[in-house]
Amino acid sequence: MTMHAEYTMLMSAALDDEATPAEQQHLRDHLRTCAECAGVWERWQAVDRRLDAAPLMLPSLGFADTVMARIAAQARKPQRARWLNSRLVVVLLAAGLVLALALTGLLLYWGAQNPAQVTNLFFAALRGVGTATWIFLGFLRLMGGVGAPALAAGVGLLATLTCVFSILWLWVVGRGHAMMTDPVAVS
Repeated sequence: MTMHAEYTMLMSAALDDEATPAEQQHLRDHLRTCAECAGVWERWQAVDRRLDAAPLMLPSLGFADTVMARIAAQARKPQRARWLNSRLVVVLLAAGLVLALALTGLLLYWGAQNPAQVTNLFFAALRGVGTATWIFLGFLRLMGGVGAPALAAGVGLLATLTCVFSILWLWVVGRGHAMMTDPVAVS
């Protein structure tokens, strides 16, 4: 539909009896030359006549109160959702922290009991991290169109995780080595 916006506004003003005589004449001149706008004008006039002929309906008693109560209820929903979501995030973070602490404790206990295996596992983990880094960087090169910020964030995250795990393993290995060589540390 390629109806002209200017004439749409004129039709609306004419239906509302807000068009000046000059605007009404301008609209009539256009409607004589544009069949598409003339068809729209006829349909709009028919709808306007039906609306004028329809009986006036009054809202029921309490309609405004009902609408306002519904609006208030809708406004409260996002607040409840935010409250629930914030509580859920706190619970999930707390559960994650407890799980991380428990796994760290188990890892430290195991490392203290098996210092020789810790060294082997440490170097195997470093090889695994190196391989994962190589695969990850290859994947990012394939994705090419991701953009510099996303690429930098991904590489930064991978580097951070690599450092954290390396430091943790070095600490475990050092602790296990100290327990093997220092009889006081064992008791």
